[in-house]
Amino acid sequence: MAASDNNSAMDYPAHERTYEGFVDFAKAGSVACVNVLIALALVNMDHGILGLIFAFVMLITLTIGLMMRPKGYIVGVVQAVIGLAMMALMAG
Repeated sequence: MAASDNNSAMDYPAHERTYEGFVDFAKAGSVACVNVLIALALVNMDHGILGLIFAFVMLITLTIGLMMRPKGYIVGVVQAVIGLAMMALMAG
């Protein structure tokens, strides 16, 4: 079987959907990691309950973000901005 016969057997639309799903998951997951770091920083600032609430809300925003493809990471970015603003207000 020639190499050109292998190319015709590949399902390119399925490959592209899988790749785009991976990229969307990577974006939402990266923003979720940033939110986990913000929650840990809140706990370190002696606001443990607030950090736990922030981590729980992060799980909700991650779920919403994965359902709202391809711009689902924006929900997590909004949470990160709110978390950073909270930290700035509590520190000062």
